[in-house]
Amino acid sequence: MKLQRSVNDQEPKGQTVPKTLPIFLLLLASVIALIAYLLTAYPDVGHTDSGELIAASWTLGIAHAPGFPTYVFLGWLWMHLLSSSSAVAMNAFSALAATLAGTCLFLALVQFYRRSNFPQWLAISLALLGTTLLWQSDLLWRWATTAEVYTLNTLLLALTLWLLQIRRRYTWLWIGILWGISLHTHLVSALFFFPLIVSTFWKRKRRTRWQFAGGEFRYFVLAAGIMYLIGAAFLLLRAQANPPINWGDPATLERLWYHLTAKQYQVNLFQASLQRRLELFKENLELLNGAVSFIALLLAIGGFKVLWQRQHRQWVYGILLSIMFGLIYTASYDIAQDRDAYLLPMLLLICFLAPIGLGQFLEKWKVMAHKPLAFLFILPPIVAGIFRFPTLDRSEIRLTPAFVQQSLAPIDSSALVLTGNWQLYSPFLYFQIVQQRYPHIIMIDLPLWQNRAWYVEQIQQRYPQLTRQWEPALSHFLRYLRQFERDELQSTVEIERWYQRLLDMMLNRTTMPVFLDLSAVRHLQQYRVFRHLPIPNQLLFQYRPIPSENIPFQTDIPLPPSNVHLDPVEEEILQLYQAMQSIHETFLNPRPRTE
Repeated sequence: MKLQRSVNDQEPKGQTVPKTLPIFLLLLASVIALIAYLLTAYPDVGHTDSGELIAASWTLGIAHAPGFPTYVFLGWLWMHLLSSSSAVAMNAFSALAATLAGTCLFLALVQFYRRSNFPQWLAISLALLGTTLLWQSDLLWRWATTAEVYTLNTLLLALTLWLLQIRRRYTWLWIGILWGISLHTHLVSALFFFPLIVSTFWKRKRRTRWQFAGGEFRYFVLAAGIMYLIGAAFLLLRAQANPPINWGDPATLERLWYHLTAKQYQVNLFQASLQRRLELFKENLELLNGAVSFIALLLAIGGFKVLWQRQHRQWVYGILLSIMFGLIYTASYDIAQDRDAYLLPMLLLICFLAPIGLGQFLEKWKVMAHKPLAFLFILPPIVAGIFRFPTLDRSEIRLTPAFVQQSLAPIDSSALVLTGNWQLYSPFLYFQIVQQRYPHIIMIDLPLWQNRAWYVEQIQQRYPQLTRQWEPALSHFLRYLRQFERDELQSTVEIERWYQRLLDMMLNRTTMPVFLDLSAVRHLQQYRVFRHLPIPNQLLFQYRPIPSENIPFQTDIPLPPSNVHLDPVEEEILQLYQAMQSIHETFLNPRPRTE
């Protein structure tokens, strides 16, 4: 049943909202949110995938699966529009996307209230409430300060939520375009919204359902399919050009399919035990509660009741299925570094439902605000955002760039660096490819080297003089690795044997100096390939026969402000500093043996 505003529901005289007021309030709130994000953004490259994504954007390359062509292409436009190769530019891009996501949520709520009998003042204040809830949440704020795909994906989903409120011709065409783009921004998060999109198709009466499905539904399917194929073609064509960042090398249809479906990450899905899944489920609920408060969650439940009473039951089914799918997936995909980002689609829906639930409460208790005092409802999230500002401020955190710079500082000539730490390798890609620093250093990521044939092939192509020193072990290992990826290898004994020989050659037959980080040392110890003792040298180990001198630990730990809440990755970097300092002290001052 479509609600129509009756004569009795008109705004009281003198209470009609000026047409320009919502636009003014929205622009003012958006500017404030954007400034807050920019002031708290990282001053340099961030951790996790930031370095790799910036390098892929600058070179129009291919990031890790599923490639993120939407983010890479828009990032390339943004960086070249600003004529800036700095990580600060892409951090600002995330801040802008997060701000626009809240703006689209405001438009979605205003469009929803246009079909109801709420007073205009109250409708605008409730829309601002939902937007402010989203902006001040630590889930969105955290990813608005660094170069990542999550705020752009949230923006596309918020745009979709807004278009779902509009009843105009070709609306579903635009929804299809957005959803196809979203699939190439973050595959799983886009799938979270699919039940909501499908449920909206079935809001028409039965007699027109099939006509509707054959008309506008066709627009949606065609638009989504075309946009998805365009993204896949982008990956295929760019892989042929072999850019500096060419993750997965999807130059063939088989590798393209593996990349689009993120086959390499599927092993992490549903691997956790039932007890661990329950723990993750509880942690996710606590993250959502901390992002918007328990009261907002209760109001969101009230929003479900409103949608049900007003004959939007298909929306209730769609939103419930989307939230349930999200919670089940995040409780089954145990990756601690960015697992909270998978909750952003659910957070967006909660921030949409909570104002609707509050409006129902105000209507029931006859507290229908007809004056600007209605804007008092947005004060609690604003106050919460003010208190969160110092704890989420990343403007003085330089852990990641300092970690890379201090790790590579002892290397003054050509060298090979073996690492198993993504927090070193990812920002190194940014410094070497985008900033043109450390051109004399060759860094190899051992987990990729051990498990990905495309990565071994790329190292061979780019450093032929280096990899020739490791023959014939390299060729034998690569042959078995290809068979392993095609599930043609019956036993892993041979591939393990040749991998051990390859590691031995990398360490002991490489003519240039070899450096290792702590994770690489632990990895190589398992294969017993050390013929000499690795010598600790600041944050790395130098592999050489005889130590020329004892090198004291002189690396300064760039401690962040005490009031800032560090995420798990930042804490891991601090722990690595402390571990290397302890290793240096043990190496320089060994404990005497006891008889």
